[in-house]
Amino acid sequence: MRKFILFLLLGGVSFACKKSEAVANPPVVVPPVTTGPIERVNGTTPGTNLTDREFNLQVVYFVPKDLEVIKGYETRLSELMLWGQQWYKEKMAIYGYDKTFGMYTDAAKKSVRITTVYGTKTSAEYTAEGGAAPIWKEIEAYFSANPALRTSDHFINIVPRYSFKANGEPTGPPYHGATYGKNRTCFVLDYEDQDLKYMADKTDKGKWFRLYYGGLLHELGHALNLPHNMQTTAELADPNKGSGMMHIGNYTLGSSPTFLTPFDCALLNDNQVMNKNKNTYYGSVTASITDLQGTYNAVKGAIVLSGKFSSNTPVNNIGILNDPNVNNEGLGTNKDYNALAYAVKPGQNNDFYIEMPVTDFTYRSNEEYELRIFLVHNNGTLTLKSYAYKFVNNIPVIDFSTRPEIAKDGWVVSDFSSEETAAEGRAKAVIDGSLLSFWHSRWSSNSASYPHYLTIDLSASKTTNGLSLTHREGGSRAIKDFELLTSSDGVTFNSLGNKVAANSSGTQYFNFDSPKTFRYFKVICKSSWDGTQNAALAELGLY
Repeated sequence: MRKFILFLLLGGVSFACKKSEAVANPPVVVPPVTTGPIERVNGTTPGTNLTDREFNLQVVYFVPKDLEVIKGYETRLSELMLWGQQWYKEKMAIYGYDKTFGMYTDAAKKSVRITTVYGTKTSAEYTAEGGAAPIWKEIEAYFSANPALRTSDHFINIVPRYSFKANGEPTGPPYHGATYGKNRTCFVLDYEDQDLKYMADKTDKGKWFRLYYGGLLHELGHALNLPHNMQTTAELADPNKGSGMMHIGNYTLGSSPTFLTPFDCALLNDNQVMNKNKNTYYGSVTASITDLQGTYNAVKGAIVLSGKFSSNTPVNNIGILNDPNVNNEGLGTNKDYNALAYAVKPGQNNDFYIEMPVTDFTYRSNEEYELRIFLVHNNGTLTLKSYAYKFVNNIPVIDFSTRPEIAKDGWVVSDFSSEETAAEGRAKAVIDGSLLSFWHSRWSSNSASYPHYLTIDLSASKTTNGLSLTHREGGSRAIKDFELLTSSDGVTFNSLGNKVAANSSGTQYFNFDSPKTFRYFKVICKSSWDGTQNAALAELGLY
């Protein structure tokens, strides 16, 4: 079964997705040139200079050196993009949003501005697996040389098919989403029969069209900031909703109901090309979730989630994903097609509340979950925090609720195995109260290896009930196995046992079997989630 796969790029909330092949090493039929040689001049569709907004989706047609444009591409692709623009508008309207992405058109709104860029390399040099980066480099160079044509940070890059498989399926170029700095992009293919007239066709032409046009709208979602996510069981049964476009919409579009989830719409609402203002988008923000409470209410049969947040930039929506680790597939990037999606508006006091019925969940026997909370700021920037929980025999077991931690006044890092000094990563960052700073084991020179350790002096004996641990933002260099030790004198330490930290960026809590009194505690990091010798932690605390 063919899949569209999402990669999460570390260092920010950035999304990319790629399409795997349906048949292993099939014979291919190379098509003939469809138009014959033409003058290969970069440029835009004539007459397409009208728009009602400041920011518009960039539609690019990229042609490798050994290929020609496919006959009628500007007309066909204009029809497809305008149909997709209306589809996004109708699906957002379900949740009360009167928006869709902008594009430059002609006066009749029949022709979309398509910027055609001819590549300097052959199709063999723009491969499906690695060809996106060199294609993007040439597209970016073109717009750098023609800055007046660049009107947003969002691109859909369309490449002619390289060949056809024996079964008639087009194939060849990169087919996925990607993020390059501020630029949100996707790569899809064009072929002769990618035409709206085949939407209801019952032959193979219709089958391939629906798959690849559904794929185009799915990948466009990634270029518009959307990760994979999944509809609830109730939405799947709703004839006006059905399957989420960012779930398996590439299979269902044109065949069964397909929609944008409320999570999708919450993120799109503050997207640069979805709005008609002249605001500055995707700037830096400082935000955090200051309180989070999660419980299972057996009477309601629902996970009840509430919390508070702080932010220097207004938050218009809160998106929530519940990503299960089904059959040990892993959590996060490219494993999130089955991430159950919700959205909620924040309250006037920077708070939120939502109930998520367990009957909405497809997977609830004995799966581990990662809860992801997205603060959607009005400049389009997303602040993401993640928390681990699990289902046991159809009941959610939740242990991520915020604990009241003791003050860190007088605390010092009295000993550590190594710290990074050539860049951010000082050991003292683990007790500075900020989740934006972090300790990192030494890596720039004489790189340190596991085990790594940190010893904290509380300056006086304290009686506490457990340890809090928060990984670096985004989970970069997250530790996995660690041991916790305590001491009254800083010399003789007693072990409280080995622990396993979840691969999650939310604060994690490790309860003691009974209250413990000590002045010093030591965390010995023994392994990492990413398999490297590097370790990082944002914060350590006690409650």
